[in-house]
Formats: sequence, C-alpha cells, structure tokens
Amino acid sequence: AIRDLHLIGSGIGSVGMKADDCAYLSLSDVYLSGFETAIELTDCLSSQFERVLLRWNGFGLHAARVDGSRPNALSFDHCIIGNNIYGGAHFEEAAGITFHGGTIEGNGSHAAQSDGFGIKLTESCAQGAVAASFFGTWFEANRGRADVWMIQKQRPAVLGFHGATLSRVSGSQYVTNHVFIDNGPHEVVVGALGVGIRTFNDYQSSPDRAVLRATNPAALKVEAWGSQVLG
Repeated sequence: AIRDLHLIGSGIGSVGMKADDCAYLSLSDVYLSGFETAIELTDCLSSQFERVLLRWNGFGLHAARVDGSRPNALSFDHCIIGNNIYGGAHFEEAAGITFHGGTIEGNGSHAAQSDGFGIKLTESCAQGAVAASFFGTWFEANRGRADVWMIQKQRPAVLGFHGATLSRVSGSQYVTNHVFIDNGPHEVVVGALGVGIRTFNDYQSSPDRAVLRATNPAALKVEAWGSQVLG
C-alpha cells in the first residue's frame, strides 16, 4: 500500500511510479504531476487506486503486459485524470478496468486531433469479457480522437457506461467522438444506462463528430436505456 504521497516530476523521460509483476497494489491519496508518464504498470492485476490525482503529465497512466499477466481487475475509485497533455490513461490487452466516479477531463490538449484521448483501450479482453466500465464518471474537455477510444480487432468485448456524463464544452478543445470503436469482425457491445451527453459554450455540433462511431458498425451492438443526448 502507498498512501499520502505527492510527487512532482522533471518532465520528458521521467516516470512518477512504476510497478512490475504486481498484484494487490493499493494506492490512495496520491498526487503525481509533471512526469512524462505518471504511472507505468507492467504485468499488474487485481489492484486498487483510490483518490489518485494524475494531472499535468504527458500521459497519466499506461498499463500493459510485458512477460506476465495482462492488466486485469484494476479499480479506480474517485480518481482524477486531468490535463495530461497527450492522453489520460492507456490500457493494453486489459479486462475488468472499472472507474467509480472521478473525472477524466482536459486530456490531449497538445496531441493531434487523431491521437489525443481520455481513456484508450487497445485489444481488450485477452483474459476477460468486459473491457472497461464507468459508473458516474465525468468526462469533459478532452481533446483528440475520443473520450473513450477502443481499438478492438482480435476478439469480442463489452464496454459499459452507467450514470456517466460526457461533455464538449469548448469550440477549440473537443473530442471528435465521445466513444470511438475501431473494431474488426468481432462483436463489440456498448451498454449505456442513464448516460447524459451535453454541449456547452461555443461548441458547435456536427454530423462528422457523432457521439458514438465505429469503424465496422455491422459488428457493433448498442444497448442504451434512459440515456439522453442534447447538442
């Protein structure tokens, strides 16, 4: 367990915290800022992050497999991933990534519109069925490809939103799509329950910037209940 820690980084090339071959890691009340990557996880699973703030880094978090487990069963409770200039959090081959509350905001401000993201999921569900779930999570002012960008060519996957808010609040900094699924032939299911989509201030809606877009719509299944899109 790591608790009550505040680290300021030195920019390019720096990593705030790195965990390798790790399970049952618990981080709480940790603040990381100024690193190229705030948290780097390799071969880590079954871990919890509570009230972790990752702000003003190049990338907030990166989790991947090197020679052990994929990043599975990682829980983020009341965490803030914000203002990371290239992207928020990137999970490779992950399953069971769960966010409860928290905010994913202002990420991707220095990335190209095709590259920035809030959350990026690459080839999920190698060892599971649900890629990621967001319960009451707040998405706002991210820039680039999407608030949630999923690249899913190799296998089926499920992506869930429950009580989440996704907003575009600026005409100069916005995501092309709130959710972008770059999928292949395998079915991807997106479930949305009580989700709200809004636009504010000088942002102008466009049919080229749909809330949800898939590379292969024929392999996308959307289940939405009680959700609302305004703007």
